[in-house]
Formats: sequence, C-alpha cells, structure tokens
Amino acid sequence: MFNPQFNGNDRTINTNNKLLILSVIFFAILALYNPDKGDFVEYKLSNVGEHTLIKSDFLSNVTKLIDEPLIESTTKRKNRLFFSVFTTSDHTKYLGIGLFKVIFIKM
Repeated sequence: MFNPQFNGNDRTINTNNKLLILSVIFFAILALYNPDKGDFVEYKLSNVGEHTLIKSDFLSNVTKLIDEPLIESTTKRKNRLFFSVFTTSDHTKYLGIGLFKVIFIKM
C-alpha cells in the first residue's frame, strides 16, 4: 500500500506518494473536526442574534435559554464520516464540514 519509492540518490518521495499522504491527512482532519449537534446549535444561535439585533445581555441570555433546547430538539443530524447533514424542523438542510473551523452551508 504505502511504497516510498526514492528517486535515485536524491532520496525524495515521488509525487504519487506525496498526494496519498496529503489526502490521508486531509480526510483525517475532516473526520476529526466533523461537527456535532452542539456545533450546529451554536451556529444557529449566533445567526438568530444577528438577525434580531439583540443588544442586551439579559435578553440574549433569555433567548439562548429558550432557543437552545428548541433548536436541539427539532434538528436531526445525519452523520457521515467526513461531514454531517442537519435538517431543521422546516425541512431546511445544512451541510456541516469541519476543517479547523466548522462551516455550515445551507443546501
């Protein structure tokens, strides 16, 4: 499987093996940072705060106490090895990818 072929006296690894090593590292990072439901709830709560323009700390804490369990209970997660698909109660789907930072894409 892994066959480090050296080019002459340079002792450098050929291009195919470099690509294989980089691919393994890339997919390992995707699997390691795969977002869970808690990450999605944090993402949705941060978007709710932006849209409603809540400036008061008290109001934002009350909103978080109400919205967090509501979002968590109405969201379904389909876990794949390298990404997750989240479906909300209004059937909106989000693709969650973790690559050092969790990214959600509305589908």
